Amino acid sequence: MPRFLAWVDGRGSVPLGDPVGNVVAAALRHYRTALPMPIIAGRSVMHDPQRALRRAELVPGAEVELWATATHALSGQCADEVKARVLRFTDHTDETPA
Repeated sequence: MPRFLAWVDGRGSVPLGDPVGNVVAAALRHYRTALPMPIIAGRSVMHDPQRALRRAELVPGAEVELWATATHALSGQCADEVKARVLRFTDHTDETPA
C-alpha cells in the first residue's frame, strides 16, 4: 500500500502513518463510489485527464474542472482548494428551488 500511495501521490513518498494515506487505504479496501469525482487531476497517473474531462462533461448538469497541476492525490495536496470548491458547489445546489 505505501508504494501504491506514493505512486498515486506523484511525489514519490507517503510517510508511514500519514493520516491522509490511512484514509485513502481504508477507502480503497471498504468503499466504492457510485459517481465519478467532479474534479480531474491534470497530472493523474490513474487516468487520462483530457479523456476523463470529456467523459465527465457528458453528464447532464455536471460541474467539471480540470486542475492541470494536481496529481491524483489532489484532495490531500490541495485540501483547502478542494474544500472551497466543494463548499461553492454545495452553496450553489442549496439555492436550487424545491
